[in-house]
Amino acid sequence: MDICWAASCGGGFTDTSRPMLHVKYDSLNPTYPYYHTDGHSNICDSATGKLLFSTTGMLIHDTTGALMDNGDHLVDNEYYNYDPYPASNYTQSSIILPKGNNGQYYVFIPTLSDSAFDFYLTNNGAGGAVPFDRLQYNVVDMNLNGGLGKVIVKNKMLLQGVAIHKTLMQACRHSNGVDWWLLKQGEYDTNRIYRFLVKADTIEGPWIQNFAEPKYPSYDLTGQYAFNKDGSKFASVQGKGEMNKLFLADFDRCTGELNNPKIINIPIDSTTYPVLDTVGHLDSINGGVCFSSNGQFVYISKRANIYQYEYQQPDSNLAWYRVQHGADTTLQKFQYYAHLTKGLDDRIYMGISEGSIVK
Repeated sequence: MDICWAASCGGGFTDTSRPMLHVKYDSLNPTYPYYHTDGHSNICDSATGKLLFSTTGMLIHDTTGALMDNGDHLVDNEYYNYDPYPASNYTQSSIILPKGNNGQYYVFIPTLSDSAFDFYLTNNGAGGAVPFDRLQYNVVDMNLNGGLGKVIVKNKMLLQGVAIHKTLMQACRHSNGVDWWLLKQGEYDTNRIYRFLVKADTIEGPWIQNFAEPKYPSYDLTGQYAFNKDGSKFASVQGKGEMNKLFLADFDRCTGELNNPKIINIPIDSTTYPVLDTVGHLDSINGGVCFSSNGQFVYISKRANIYQYEYQQPDSNLAWYRVQHGADTTLQKFQYYAHLTKGLDDRIYMGISEGSIVK
């Protein structure tokens, strides 16, 4: 399995026929290029591969990189203004799905209300437990503005007043080949999963499934959901400590239900960085999870290690294989591994967790 490195906040690829889009936010500083970070999603034309539009989790940009008509303020003001450039810093905190086949698209965004933001701010972060409390959606119509699109439905609520994780959201196509199942991780200290059926004319749900383990606590700055190629398998990982577990289940594309759950302990190894290892800071933070194209393996990325798990191997000592241990370059240049995504070319692409902006 090929694994290709790509930056979370701007990456360079050797294929110059597909140049990186430099998105600018003109109202702040028209000369400074901002790159999409972890909460970024985009969608392309399935026939031509042309970029249609992208989102930072707070803004929507058209194919030229300009702010789409009505594409600002996709979250409440407090969260929107928290950073100089409105963008989500959490993996899988936005997702784009087609709204039928008429050129319209849903944009789903988990977020924080102003009242929840103020509560955590005035209560010193509530002991580190700062969940989101909303799941919202927008609708983009690409038939408008000469094909550049416009947001025609904005900040509609799917969940409100319910604690949900910052990360962990993914979709899988329904068995009918038209609709989609959207899954979102629920409250802290549970493994509660909210499920929605996304149709062209409506969104049904939520339905809720609860699993005994792993009880994902409040360290929700990293983590990822993943489906395999045919949508029959589901995996999730998150954070560190108690969360150092791989959750696997069968997925029913007809009903959207998860069945036959399995919990696997993920190996904890050294960081290969002596300054940390000498004080016991082992590599326990999970960044991403992804299935191989042949469906035989699951890949796990940590800050400084990459693992392969063969989930049909009954011997746990043989099931795990360490693909990479430590930096892929010098420690001075190493930017740590992050989330994983399988491309259309069947390669697995990896983000970096501490990337710097490259002009």
